[in-house]
Amino acid sequence: MTRTILVIRLGSLGDVILTSSAVLNLKLAHPDSRLTFLTKERFADIASRIPGVDKVCAVPESIGAKDLYRLALELDTRNFDLIVDLHGNFRSWFVRTLVSAQQKSSYPKRRLDRWLTVHRKQFPSESHHTIDLYNAALTPWGVTTPSRRPVLTTPSIAPIRTEHCRENRVVIAPGAAHENKKWLLERFRDVARTLH
Repeated sequence: MTRTILVIRLGSLGDVILTSSAVLNLKLAHPDSRLTFLTKERFADIASRIPGVDKVCAVPESIGAKDLYRLALELDTRNFDLIVDLHGNFRSWFVRTLVSAQQKSSYPKRRLDRWLTVHRKQFPSESHHTIDLYNAALTPWGVTTPSRRPVLTTPSIAPIRTEHCRENRVVIAPGAAHENKKWLLERFRDVARTLH
């Protein structure tokens, strides 16, 4: 029997990539499933590169409550068997609540631990990587989690002309949404110099 699965992770870029391990584990546990990934429009291309994703449902950047409600009603017509909320915010809860499914689970976000770490510099006695927390959302359904690292397929691209660049390449993306996650540009400069 083909199962239909909805995975919700609206953003941000790094977190969408980190969900790839959990998505792959879901697909390994249910190889005949049809897996839909719900995310923001700007992350749709990355979500489509996650192994196991059959369809991406893209949400506009600034979706209002009325449009989110309509989207949830449309998703409800798809008869999902399992919904896995890997975002854990109000919008993902709203969708998860309105879309019916036989089984639902949510990512344990650990808000208090995060707040204490960021604002009080009090670190929890036991820390878990975000990937492990995403995978923890699968364990209530007996899904094993052999994949514990991000996995993306690469697009087919034309060969790069190597006479103008070196053999080894490193790509650095100096951006983050939250101040406490941002590196100073000088740190990126120092890493680039060291790698060079």
